[in-house]
Amino acid sequence: MTIRRAWLWIAGAVVADSILRLRFLNVPLNVDEAGFGAVTRTWARGFALYGDVAWVDRPQGLLGLYRVALMFGDEWAIRMLALIAGIALVLALAVIAWTLGGSRAAVITAWLMAVIGPAPHIEGFTANGELLGGAVSAVAIAIAFRWSVWPRAWLLLVAGVVAGFAPLIKQSAFDGVLVVGAIVLVVAYRERDWVLGFGRLIVLAIGIAIPWVLAIVAAAFASPGVSGWWYAIYGYRSQTESLFSGDIGFRLNLFVNSIPWMLVDAGLLIALGVLGLIAMRRERCLFVPLVWLGACSLGFLIGGLYHPHYWVQLL
Repeated sequence: MTIRRAWLWIAGAVVADSILRLRFLNVPLNVDEAGFGAVTRTWARGFALYGDVAWVDRPQGLLGLYRVALMFGDEWAIRMLALIAGIALVLALAVIAWTLGGSRAAVITAWLMAVIGPAPHIEGFTANGELLGGAVSAVAIAIAFRWSVWPRAWLLLVAGVVAGFAPLIKQSAFDGVLVVGAIVLVVAYRERDWVLGFGRLIVLAIGIAIPWVLAIVAAAFASPGVSGWWYAIYGYRSQTESLFSGDIGFRLNLFVNSIPWMLVDAGLLIALGVLGLIAMRRERCLFVPLVWLGACSLGFLIGGLYHPHYWVQLL
């Protein structure tokens, strides 16, 4: 397959993903979307984010994206935010697959994500944190994969900044940080240059730290301060609605009940995923995909409530 033809097929996948998402443009917002929208509007009216009025247990990156979207409209603008994230996800996964397996792999991956990504039973068409954070993580990983074949320090720094921003959208979207780090280690192993690899890890760490430093500074100059911000995005969930709190049996029941919804829309990916792991093992490129799958699985499990849209992160 020529490069031009491959990109035409990938562009077709982007169009297909957009059409499938546009079908849900007028579907009423779900609880999460409406809640994030309400908090964002309250914040825009001058109330302090994470204060007594505009409080939510999500990082300010997610609310920032919602605030930008709501500058252009109401409910439809929130769904357009999901559409943009879906396009970014299709393109990022195509780049990653192209680097690992060539142009045919890129086309197949793009179309799989385009068709399954907006799936209704797992709320893939909604502007949930898993989609938005997962898309940003995937973009970071795509940049890191391009860096692995075209090593430039600035490109690795950008990958770090994007990967560091993802957990500021959804707490469980830390997979980009781990996978980009794994890519740096793989390149160091391939080149047998651990000193250079260590220097690249420092560049990566600086990139990851940049959005977090900005987020902490923003929290420090706002009410209720860094402690209130940290409690909102990590303390509250860890004490009330995560895997580490509450009845384990109840959490397990929620997890089991979410599986049928996933199987309706994304069950095919389980079979294809097994075949993919076997193929990647033969090609000796299994390490990074396993790190990514493991990181996403950990983020999925920590959540504790196992709503259908949790599965979006694992797609």
